[in-house]
Amino acid sequence: MWKVEFYENPNGVCPTREFLDSLNKKDELPFVNRALNLLREFGNQLRRPQADYLDDGIYELRIPVRRK
Repeated sequence: MWKVEFYENPNGVCPTREFLDSLNKKDELPFVNRALNLLREFGNQLRRPQADYLDDGIYELRIPVRRK
């Protein structure tokens, strides 16, 4: 099991936490939680369609969210 940590600015603000708090708890958050759980399980071995390589050793977590 991997540990997922969110970046915090020097002033203690966590943009990821702010994003998660802004999501609709019923329609959006479950998709994000599922993706984060997959990331915790597979770590840097997670690949498409859940994650994709960007550049310079940086990957993105790809989360399909149904928006109304």
